[in-house]
Amino acid sequence: MRAEPLCVCPGVEPFLHADGTLYFLPVPGRDQLQVDAPFGGWLHELAVVGATPDVPSDQLEAFVEVVEYLRDEGYLRAQTRIHSEDTSSHDRQVRWFGQEGVDGPAAQRRLAASTVLVLGVGGLGGSVAELLARSGVGRLVLLDH
Repeated sequence: MRAEPLCVCPGVEPFLHADGTLYFLPVPGRDQLQVDAPFGGWLHELAVVGATPDVPSDQLEAFVEVVEYLRDEGYLRAQTRIHSEDTSSHDRQVRWFGQEGVDGPAAQRRLAASTVLVLGVGGLGGSVAELLARSGVGRLVLLDH
């Protein structure tokens, strides 16, 4: 039914009601969205559980349209493989990147591969260097006189 696995985007909180209605609960910067049954249950199975839902053939086209709409609006995204080194010490930052519409693990890997030069490591430069190190910058070059 689909070419790639989908998942709920970071910053989106799904809630499946007992009647099969799926709610994407409001989080900062987003409105609440409701997907009625049976589509809500199928979406939950697809994007939260990670299984392929058993959608009847007469409703498959409409279901695909709903999935595409949610993907275009930033509620769903392609599932990416996340390695433990991408998230272990920077989990909150990776999730924040995802909430901002950026591929969190890729952004963290880019930070880890980057080099930053800090000129002067006094009061301000020392604090900047510490924050860069804590954010996951891979290599710091500190120059002070």
